Amino acid sequence: MLHLDWRFSPVFDSIDPTSHYVGVYDPGLVATSVVIAVLAAYVALSLSGRIVAARTGRSRWAWISAGAVVMGGGIWAMHFVGMLAFSLPCGTGYSLLGTLASVIPGILASGVALSVIGRRREPSLVQLLIGAVLMGAGIGAMHYSGMAAMEPEALLRYDPMWAGISVVVAVTLAFISLSIRFRLARGTSSIPATLAAATVMGCGVACMHYTAMRASLFFPVADSPIALLSLPPTTLAVIITIFTVAIASFTLVASFAGRQAELALNLRAEIAERERGERELIQARQEAEVANLAKSQFLATMSHEIRTPLNGVIGMANLLASTPLNNRQA
Repeated sequence: MLHLDWRFSPVFDSIDPTSHYVGVYDPGLVATSVVIAVLAAYVALSLSGRIVAARTGRSRWAWISAGAVVMGGGIWAMHFVGMLAFSLPCGTGYSLLGTLASVIPGILASGVALSVIGRRREPSLVQLLIGAVLMGAGIGAMHYSGMAAMEPEALLRYDPMWAGISVVVAVTLAFISLSIRFRLARGTSSIPATLAAATVMGCGVACMHYTAMRASLFFPVADSPIALLSLPPTTLAVIITIFTVAIASFTLVASFAGRQAELALNLRAEIAERERGERELIQARQEAEVANLAKSQFLATMSHEIRTPLNGVIGMANLLASTPLNNRQA
């Protein structure tokens, strides 16, 4: 039967397709994973306001990087807690290096999402589609690279149909999440609107994860190496949750502090603008007073200089008017 191995290479197995292990989920850990995904999305969407308000390219990329680390780390934490929620009849372990490396695609996907929703103008449909494809592909790469770090006492295979469905789900829900961000939370700081968009995005990431888990098949193998966790799954999940919440809280505080700093800078700029306007008004008034004084001096001088010859002209005119012009002496 056709399956995919951990590298997504097609393989034809002769094993019975119905002999795979049936895993079960811990409802508490599943709920925790969804909450982590929603929290990470909420923090990232909250940071998008700082991205839009950034005045320089450096500050914009700084906020995008911070949001990508938080959101990507949150998606990774959701993924890992979701894997811990899944238990098999056989032992399961994880490669430390591979598990930590799987966070990189999630960070890159989150950076793409934030660069799309952090625009001052609403992106076009094509831009949203490209962002959704890149984001969905990044989340899918994170999930399957994390699965590659899994070391179960079983043979891991993927159902090609469900693996394809998981990628389609990731891209579709990423597109819906980005679209909702612009329709509900764009241009507003309303907490309910941002929370609604974050809930859709977080649930979309969780839906992709559990759809991809449906594609995972674990077949029993003989003489498999024993793989055991160093800590119980619940303990690991609690540690990851605390660590993720701490990072998210720190980022929210940094976002609030950044907003206050931006408000202070805007206030200083407004005060400086008003002071400059006041100085310009004072200077204009002084120039008007000087011009008015010059006008008065000019009129006084001209009045004095014109009065003397004008008196002579007026006198001669009166003399001419009162003296007959045809009076001749014999």
